[in-house]
Amino acid sequence: MPDRAALHAAVPADARPLRERLRHPFARRAPTVASPIRKHRLWPALEFVDDELMREFGAVRIGMRVAGLEERFPYVWMDVRIPESEADVLIDREDALRKQIVKRFEDDAALRLSATVNPDHRRLASAA
Repeated sequence: MPDRAALHAAVPADARPLRERLRHPFARRAPTVASPIRKHRLWPALEFVDDELMREFGAVRIGMRVAGLEERFPYVWMDVRIPESEADVLIDREDALRKQIVKRFEDDAALRLSATVNPDHRRLASAA
């Protein structure tokens, strides 16, 4: 089983697959990352992105937030930081990930998840 520590740290516990959790059907709160993950069943797509990047680059840092609220089309923006600084590698990997998500998951998951791949300046600075 792959180590998903970075993914679990970036995603709140209530966004992970439902177990025995009480629901509050009339609660109105500002959207968090958990709500689109649950509503659009994005957890498998998040795990897929995490697995693909960990397989290629090892440990990665992940940040997530809800974006697109102004357009009334909320989606999860997944900012993945990898230990690579070459711009061509980052752009190619991001494009390949986007194509794999569209091909592997239904259209709704592909539209509701945006995974960007950026250099992890903290790890690059410590390695130099």
